[in-house]
Amino acid sequence: MIVIPPASQLRKFNLSASQYIALWDLTGGHCPLCSKPFNSKIPARNACIDHDHRTFKVRGLVCAACNYELGVHHDNANWFDACARYLRYPSTYQIGLNVLVADAPPSLQSPSKGE
Repeated sequence: MIVIPPASQLRKFNLSASQYIALWDLTGGHCPLCSKPFNSKIPARNACIDHDHRTFKVRGLVCAACNYELGVHHDNANWFDACARYLRYPSTYQIGLNVLVADAPPSLQSPSKGE
């Protein structure tokens, strides 16, 4: 369910209610970054009006959790690109290391030698 922010927040971003609804409709009610549905009852899933901190232009709606991450990393696209590369190709791949952390669930652990 769409929850339109208070008029004061819309004014802060120079948005009308109909423009906000159009942004909501573009997302289908889901955060475009994490794909989770917006949910006003869960603060981290609240829809936030996201803007570029350099140009102050509105970019769209994202959930509060993703909006926080964008802010923490100062909208640094290079940092996010580096994260994606790291997650797809971790350092362990480069040296052929294939180990699990000690408290990995049993279903992931390989059988010990001699079994």
